Amino acid sequence: MTRRAFVLPVVGLALSAACVPLGRRAVPDREGPVVVVGVAPAGPGSERTARQEAENELRRRLSDEVERREALSRTRVLPASRARSQARVEAAAAALARELLVEIPCGDRSPSGNAILIGRVEGRAFENAVEDARAAGRRAPLRIVVVPLALTGDEADRRLYRFRELYSRELANALAENGIRSLDPMLLYRTLDDLGARAETVLSEDQVVLACRKLGADALVHGTARVQEAEVGLEVELRDGVSGRVLASIDGSPCSFEEAGRTARRHAVAFRSALGLVP
Repeated sequence: MTRRAFVLPVVGLALSAACVPLGRRAVPDREGPVVVVGVAPAGPGSERTARQEAENELRRRLSDEVERREALSRTRVLPASRARSQARVEAAAAALARELLVEIPCGDRSPSGNAILIGRVEGRAFENAVEDARAAGRRAPLRIVVVPLALTGDEADRRLYRFRELYSRELANALAENGIRSLDPMLLYRTLDDLGARAETVLSEDQVVLACRKLGADALVHGTARVQEAEVGLEVELRDGVSGRVLASIDGSPCSFEEAGRTARRHAVAFRSALGLVP
């Protein structure tokens, strides 16, 4: 889609009154224009500097609106639908700001000789740019902490330890194949210690949120394994890192000791969908 921007004529020294202030503020209605101003003292390269000032202001406006929309929707959407990388949002906003203002020339100079660039961006073009920047933030890999299964019941059965090791490894590998990055669970142990919690217990929503926030994780997988006759009984949950709520729950799913890898890969498919990743 072609973005359109227009030049707003300079009207004497009253231009500042006709423009949106340069400070942080809410974005106007999407149908209304967004106006930014770049001013640079007279001298060599002043027009280039004025353009850079205008681009920086438009970048800030785009980033602020992304942040506002993300804050409103963060607890209501699945992890894959969030802008997870602020760095990617900022980079996209900078590129979009340059694109929106590229055809706007520097206007007449002020009486003192300052170079002035005033950019008026259509509301729809600004709206599209905001959503493009959000989409860039969503392209960052999802980050998940896979907590080793807590062993309950007959923990003396060494097969459970081997099962837990294989399950965790295969789950992390299966998630990685879908672009989901698994964080080091040892980091989680230290984080939970700081929070006065243990991985072997059921984590509260607040504990999940605080742990994921400290680790920069989007979600957390934890659960238990126990000997159930000749099989392993599993109870596993995928928890949202922002709200702490359960995104997917696998309760009492029995499998043989030899099926750790296959079971983990089957769970990874369910978790991928619960995170909001389309097939």
